[in-house]
Amino acid sequence: MGIINIKDVPDSLLLVIKERFEKDKRVRDLRIQQNLYLRRGLLQKSLEVAEEIDALYADVIRIYLEEADSQQVQFDTETMDIPREDKDRMLELLMVLFMCCDIIESSIQDVNDVLHRTKKDLTINTFDDINQALTMAKEKLKYLSKNSDYMKDLTWGNQCDNMYELMQNKSKSIIRKRKTNEADWGKNTERLMKK
Repeated sequence: MGIINIKDVPDSLLLVIKERFEKDKRVRDLRIQQNLYLRRGLLQKSLEVAEEIDALYADVIRIYLEEADSQQVQFDTETMDIPREDKDRMLELLMVLFMCCDIIESSIQDVNDVLHRTKKDLTINTFDDINQALTMAKEKLKYLSKNSDYMKDLTWGNQCDNMYELMQNKSKSIIRKRKTNEADWGKNTERLMKK
């Protein structure tokens, strides 16, 4: 390793990694143990546990950087010995992945914005885990694509917005059809399930 270091990892991605790290059962157990030592006045023991937690976190970051390093090498499609059409297809699919992440992230944010119109203190957290994974995926894609002109151009953002609007219209259409065909809703699914 040598190309990537901790300074290269975006703060938003480090935050997601830290949140996931803190939710790990082993880390939670160590935090409980650390707090017990503190309450009992065993400061030295508490500091030892804190050092153990820090060492674990450093390992997690090191492993992430090593994986990112190897993926960066693998991601350099221009030097890969594969046909041009395969390189182009890979780029198309990566762009689809990035757009999906962007659309899902926007949708989660918009759902909460609608909720906050009347209930400012509430947040729908059903999709928090998905959103964290998406944030990691997006940050990884941004990092891997930092040398690409595609991600720097505003065109992809506009296309994501257009696709998001299209998906919202499709959603409205599904809901409208359901409301008008309430009695027949789901009949096709039932027939398929019986086969």
